[in-house]
Amino acid sequence: MTIESLHEGIKNLKVPFRPVQLLNVRLGHATNSSSLHSMILVPNAQAIYGDGERGAYGEYGWDHWTASSKESKSHYLAGILYGSLRNYAGENVIQQIMSELIPGVRWFGYDSDENDPAYTWNYIDHQSQFYLPSDWEHKMIDREFFEDLQRFILHDDLLILGGNDNTDGPEDAHHIIREQQEKGISCFDHMSVFDGGITTVARKDPVYGFWTLYTRGSGAKIRFRFDTVANPEFDMETQEHYSRGHIKTGLWKDHRSSLPELVDLKITDYCTKGCEYCYQWSSPQGSHADTEHVFDVINALSARKVFEVAIGGGEPTEHPEFWEILRYCASKGVTPNFSTKRLKWMQEDNIEELMKPVGGFAYSVRTGAEASAFVRMYKKRNIKKGSFQYVLGSSPMEEFEAILRIAGEEKIRVTILGYKRVGLGATVEPQDYSAWIDVLMKVWDFKQFDEIRHFENRSDLRFFSDYEAGMCVSVADADRIMTFSEESTTKDGGNVHGPVKPINLSDGDPGRWLYTWSNLGRDSVDVKVGIDTSVAAEFHEQIKGALQVPDWLYDVKEGLHSFYVDCVRQLLGPSSYGDYKGQYRNHEELNYILDRIDLWEERKLKLGENAPAQKRWQEESEEALF
Repeated sequence: MTIESLHEGIKNLKVPFRPVQLLNVRLGHATNSSSLHSMILVPNAQAIYGDGERGAYGEYGWDHWTASSKESKSHYLAGILYGSLRNYAGENVIQQIMSELIPGVRWFGYDSDENDPAYTWNYIDHQSQFYLPSDWEHKMIDREFFEDLQRFILHDDLLILGGNDNTDGPEDAHHIIREQQEKGISCFDHMSVFDGGITTVARKDPVYGFWTLYTRGSGAKIRFRFDTVANPEFDMETQEHYSRGHIKTGLWKDHRSSLPELVDLKITDYCTKGCEYCYQWSSPQGSHADTEHVFDVINALSARKVFEVAIGGGEPTEHPEFWEILRYCASKGVTPNFSTKRLKWMQEDNIEELMKPVGGFAYSVRTGAEASAFVRMYKKRNIKKGSFQYVLGSSPMEEFEAILRIAGEEKIRVTILGYKRVGLGATVEPQDYSAWIDVLMKVWDFKQFDEIRHFENRSDLRFFSDYEAGMCVSVADADRIMTFSEESTTKDGGNVHGPVKPINLSDGDPGRWLYTWSNLGRDSVDVKVGIDTSVAAEFHEQIKGALQVPDWLYDVKEGLHSFYVDCVRQLLGPSSYGDYKGQYRNHEELNYILDRIDLWEERKLKLGENAPAQKRWQEESEEALF
């Protein structure tokens, strides 16, 4: 979960939504539309509403239109498919694939033959065109995802409605939306929640049936499931494995993955830093994992479409084949990320080339001085993709504040990690970190407001003469409240640009959000912050309260979607810092666990039962090894 995702994700992804169950978001998936095409689930929709005007020549633009029949919805879906296929193939191949996936439906685009007797001009407005995710190798769209989407869209009760977001009044909305909202039926007006594209891959969980879309490079990830209309064979009430989760208000919380999406991959136990807060026992006497063994583990992860690995140790950059491991991950479609406490690797002559496969890396800091040293080297070598990670309790809160301010000034993200009382971390008492949220809000210069001036239209701000620095106003929607200075309100006719941040309103209403102009307060710094699962678990109530973060943006339990593999000692477990690990002795046992991480407790017992009957890893025959 990242807090910077809130101002994008919250305002664009509405929950609950009846047709779609949104399970989790990491990083914001936002749209900036002029057209606004919506979906709504209405019982017996085709009998109540027929197809409305689609615009001249099959144009799906800004006007109000209604697609109710399978024919009209198939035609709209053909436009989505056509736009996506243009990333992979030419016109002839596109038309062949479309005839396979949507038989009998034609879509004509920019490269189509205008001499074709059936030719008509078609288009979906570019702001509402979303792109289907690719297959694992980025060679073609993911056909399984398309088939689920097609079943979902063609359901008899689903309507697709045309419109735009250029007007604010409810009277300007599509008449069907107005009618159904009066009856309490929700409208989903951000169809690009499904948006993929050539850099996005998708995976459907083979047990629980939800989809995860992951964008390589940015790391954006969203988990959702189509309504059961897309999976009619899947009965959520009777499936035994659903006893592991529960349903509430359209949101499946405490959901699990049967396969890992992220694997914390330990490649070395060697480290010379000796950080007293480290949850490992790594030391200068530690061993490196065998590189071929690491490669075989990566092969196993790629076969299960694991999206990314977080490579650690020890100090991973000290592994003699560190860069080769990163390249191998990327070649298998698994995004490599890593954490480090070392700066020397940045001095490699070809560092820009070496860093190309990397999704991102985090440098561990505990003081402002360490953060400044990192920034100097980072900028000198022109290295990208870096962030800070800070362990709560590793230093006084004054140092935490200094790190936040440096990170904000340098536009470097900070991931806040919980203190783990294991490994070396169990040998010392952490510094008091109970006030870390207060420090964060101080850096952000959060304010509470009792009175909020309301404007129906943002452009009206241009005519408001009584400007005050830090003035708080509500614009149009109740969940879009902003603060402005005189300078910010006069730019672009009252349009406000720049970062915004949420504040807990004084009325205590969790459904209200306050967005603040970044220049509020002389000492305020706009720093982007994320937290790990242990922080979320320890400070769950404060995160929901003081920071107003909805719980579908983070998990409070380890191992729901991730797993840990120690390639040095051949250990497995839901997390890298828990003591509930098991040892795998061969390839078969590793696959046995990775195939169903949600059944870890039962499968860990089997690993233990098998141990006496098998020789130790080092004594096994070559046939049993990777």
